[in-house]
Amino acid sequence: MNIMKKLIFLLENILKKINLTLLFLLIFTLYGLEIKSKERWLLDKTLSTITFEVPVLLSKNVKGEFKEIEGLVEIDLKKKQNNKALFSVNTKSVDINYTKYKDLLLSDIFFFSSEYPLAVIDTKKFSYINEK
Repeated sequence: MNIMKKLIFLLENILKKINLTLLFLLIFTLYGLEIKSKERWLLDKTLSTITFEVPVLLSKNVKGEFKEIEGLVEIDLKKKQNNKALFSVNTKSVDINYTKYKDLLLSDIFFFSSEYPLAVIDTKKFSYINEK
């Protein structure tokens, strides 16, 4: 009778391990399908720019471009929701047409680069009508 209890205990443990293994396989399979339904694009720094223009009274506008940029866009192809985009710039990497205004632009009046050297734009959700 003692051997029978051990066999039953052993079979129960084996079944629990099989059930756990099947559960993990199911979770990983579903997670893998979810990953495949999303498409992620990284920002191509050779093709992309982040620029700005600040109006100046009685003069030409200050135009600038950030040289150090990063970013990605993630689109859910199936559900077409929970899309996101994340972009960042190093504020000190700014190049402007009026170099005499660069210190002012990096000061606490505009970018406050000493306190915030990285500017981030994070869209939590956005939608699009067609893929073009």
